[in-house]
Amino acid sequence: MRAPVLASMLAICLVGSFSPAQTEHKSVESLRDKYDTVQVGVFDVRPGVDLPADFAQDLPNVVAKQLKESKKFQEVLLQVETSRKTPMLGISGTITDFDRGNRGKRYLAGNFGAGNARLFLTVRYADASDGRVLYEDKVVGTLSSGLFGGDQHQVLDEVARMLVSNTKLILLRPVPDPGIEKGAEATTAKGAEATDTQVIAISGRDLKEAERKLNELGGAGYRLADFRLTGTNKARVTMEKSVVAPQTYQYVVVHALSQGNVQKNLNKDGAEGYRLVLHTLAPLYGFTCIMERAATEKVQYEYHFRASQRESNAEKNVIEEQAEGFALVESNTLMGVHAVIMEKGN
Repeated sequence: MRAPVLASMLAICLVGSFSPAQTEHKSVESLRDKYDTVQVGVFDVRPGVDLPADFAQDLPNVVAKQLKESKKFQEVLLQVETSRKTPMLGISGTITDFDRGNRGKRYLAGNFGAGNARLFLTVRYADASDGRVLYEDKVVGTLSSGLFGGDQHQVLDEVARMLVSNTKLILLRPVPDPGIEKGAEATTAKGAEATDTQVIAISGRDLKEAERKLNELGGAGYRLADFRLTGTNKARVTMEKSVVAPQTYQYVVVHALSQGNVQKNLNKDGAEGYRLVLHTLAPLYGFTCIMERAATEKVQYEYHFRASQRESNAEKNVIEEQAEGFALVESNTLMGVHAVIMEKGN
C-alpha cells in the first residue's frame, strides 16, 4: 500500500511546486514579448566631443544592420522609415566620448591593449509611440586590433556589436510600469546638478587605493556619477557633490578572478547594505565592480553573477533568475565572456 500513497504525495508536491511559480512567471510581459519591431533613431553627440564627421551619421545604419542580422525582431527600421506595426521599440542615444587611440600601437605585436580606440555611448530604449524611456544603458566599443592596426571607423562595428549583445538581454526585462522611466533605477548622482566635481584615476594594480579615495570623497558628500575605462586595466571615476544638502556615501571595490568569488563578494557586501553602482563592471585584472552604501541605507541586496561564453546561455540565465525574483541590473561582454549581474532587494 505504501507505493500508491507515496506516488500520490509526489504528484501533489509536483503540482504544488510547478503551478504557482510557472503561472506567475508567464504573467510577466517582457520587452521581447511586447516589441517585435525596432526603430533605430539618431545618436546625438555631446558638445565638446571630438568625433569624425561621419561617425554619428553612420552609426544608426551600422546598428540597424547588426540588429537585422541578430534576427531578434520581425522588422528593423531607421527613423526616416515608417511602419504600420505597433508597438515599436525605439533605440537612440548620445555619443558621450571618443578616444581615437593610436593605430601604430595597435599594430605592434605583443602590445596587447595599447592604443585602443574607444567610443562611448548612452543608449536609450523607448516606446516609439509616446517616447517613454523604458531602459537606459551604457555601451563602450573598443577597437584593439585589425589589419595594420585597424581603421578607427571599425570601432562603429564593435560598439554596434556590443549594443546588440546587450539588447538581447535587455529585451528579457519585464515591461516597466507606466510611471517608471529608465528601468535601470540609477544609483549614481546622474541628473542632479553638481556644485563640485572630482575625478579619480583607478589602476587595476592598486584597487585598495582606489577604494580609499572613493571613501574619502564619499565621506565628504561626493557620489559616484560616472565610470569609464581609459586603458588596459585603467579606469576613471567622476565624483559629484549635489546642490542639495549632500549625504555621505561609502564604497567597496569588488574584485575577483572567478565567477564564484565575484558572486560571493557581491553578496557579502550586499548583506551589509551596499548596492551595485550601475555600469561599473569592468576587466581590471579580473572582474571588478563598485558598490555603494548611503549613510541611511537599510535595504540588503542579494546578487547572482553569471558569466558564459555563449549569448544563448546568458539569455537562459537571465530568464531563470528573473523567475526567482531577481532583476537584470548589469550586462557586459568582457574577457571573452558574456557577464550578467542579477539583483534582488531584501
